[in-house]
Amino acid sequence: CVMNSLRFSPTLKLTLLLGALVATGAVAQEKNKAAAFREDLEKRFGEKVDIRLNQPYAGTTNTFQMLDLYLPKQRVDNQPLPVVVHIHGGGWVNGSRTGYASQAAGLAATGKYAAISVGYRLSGEAKWPAQIHDCKAAIRWLRGHAKEFNLAPDHIGATGGSAGGHLVTLLGLTGGVKELEGSLGEFTALGSGVTCVVNVCGPTDMTTVLIPGATTDDPAVSGLLGGPVRDRLDQAKQASPLTYVTASAVPIGV
Repeated sequence: CVMNSLRFSPTLKLTLLLGALVATGAVAQEKNKAAAFREDLEKRFGEKVDIRLNQPYAGTTNTFQMLDLYLPKQRVDNQPLPVVVHIHGGGWVNGSRTGYASQAAGLAATGKYAAISVGYRLSGEAKWPAQIHDCKAAIRWLRGHAKEFNLAPDHIGATGGSAGGHLVTLLGLTGGVKELEGSLGEFTALGSGVTCVVNVCGPTDMTTVLIPGATTDDPAVSGLLGGPVRDRLDQAKQASPLTYVTASAVPIGV
């Protein structure tokens, strides 16, 4: 056997052992962090909110393709609840859906709304249009479970800041735009549009330099598109909410 014939030096063995220990420690640290996050949410909101973390919406086990769902335990009435969707920022390269946990849970605690916070693949893992494909799959998942959770599928608002603002604006403007729909998840026959949008400082024209005074591409945008904007103008236009603005667009607050 080839493996039996291999001989490793003591230094290499030590290096491999240390590497395994570091990896194991990192996994344990993430588990502890996740447990502490849940414990904190339950402590602050558990009395009033049904907290359902890590719901997979894309038919994968990728933790970036999951959402956190917040439902009121005591609703103001028995009518289907409107839903507020939160999408995080971070230049499409970092950030986490946990950043909106308190805001989403706080809305649910009023008894008037359900709320979700959506994760999506970052640009280091997947390039455009993976991010909007993920967000649209999350909206379809929400509609697919509307009856189960007594939600109002025609009353879904979305908000986000920075990169999240960009993505929620696209959700509001591109319902039915085939090339941005993707085919993720089990509810591909359902719509991915939203009823209204609040965009907090999210870009709307990806063909222009986003940083005032800069003479080169924003590295976050070129990272999202997979290269310089000048070489990817078609993708930049496709990723620009301004491309899809019409007189019949849903209300968008900026």
